[in-house]
Formats: sequence, C-alpha cells, structure tokens
Amino acid sequence: MSNYYTHTCFGLLLTPEEIQSLTAAVPEDACVDITRIGDPLSVGSDGYAEIEIASEGELDIDALNTGLQQFMVQEQLPGTIQYSYAYMTDRPGYGDFGGGVIIISRDEIVGRDTNDLLREELNKRHAAGLTCSPYEAQSTTMRSPQIPATPAQQVLAYLDSADDCISAMRDAVNGIRMNIQT
Repeated sequence: MSNYYTHTCFGLLLTPEEIQSLTAAVPEDACVDITRIGDPLSVGSDGYAEIEIASEGELDIDALNTGLQQFMVQEQLPGTIQYSYAYMTDRPGYGDFGGGVIIISRDEIVGRDTNDLLREELNKRHAAGLTCSPYEAQSTTMRSPQIPATPAQQVLAYLDSADDCISAMRDAVNGIRMNIQT
C-alpha cells in the first residue's frame, strides 16, 4: 500500500493583526504550519512581518483554500493569494505524482492541476492529429492510432515527438504564468 503526500510552502507579508486573523481562519484540518520568518517579535519598518505557510505531506487543499479566502474576506484584502503544491507517493505508480497552482481572491478560488493541464494539452494535440508519445494509449481520453510494433520503433517514435511535447508544455506553463500575473 502506498502513502500519498501533498506538500506546499509559500510566504505572505502581513501585519501582526492579520497574522492572528489568518491563524484563526485556517482550520487545523488544513494541516499546515503558519510560522513567522526571522525574529517572531519583529516587524519591518513598513509594519509587515513575513510568514511561511507550509505542509509536510498531509495538506488538505480545500480546507486551506477555504480558510485563506475567509481570511481575505474578513480582512478585506485586495488582490490574490497564490501558491503551488506538489503531490507524491513513496511507491511510484502511474499518475501518482503532480501538483498544481491555486489562486485565491475574495470572490473565487481557481486551481489548475498538472495532470488536468497535461490531459488538456494532449487532447488538443490529439484533436489536431498530433501525438506526444506512443504510450498515449494508457489514457482513456487519448488513444494513439498507431503504436509502433517493436521497442526500437517505440523509442524512435517517442524521441521524434519529444521536442513537440516539451514545446507544448512550455507554452502551457507560460500561459499559466501569464494568467497568474494578470
């Protein structure tokens, strides 16, 4: 039996009052540690202190997202809080690794999972008649029409399409970055 883990670590600049409000808003079942970075009693000349929100494997993303959004509403904070997360296992298996990004505002919570992103990009390529890998048949939404017969042919087919896949993933990641920055 595999053990599954979800990790995150990100920082925020908050006033001491906001830190107390955040600590109260994020439920214990989110399984995160909220700690001040540096001297716990010091505040910068701008009135803010840096905190770190981290989880070492038991993160409940939904609980954290809800708590962060409640905190933003309560404190009437403008803008967004964004973070990334990773999930993994101690016994590797197909589809057991990945992660995603979360963007939270007072009005909405938006998340993109890397496996969903990969599936979307592969579906776009498949619809355009392109393939990323001779192993696409592993996915129920992606059936490669011709999987080369011999292992050598499979390796050559994979190498031929690897550059296209990498390029598509770079485009997708850059698209996410642009969405996060706006």
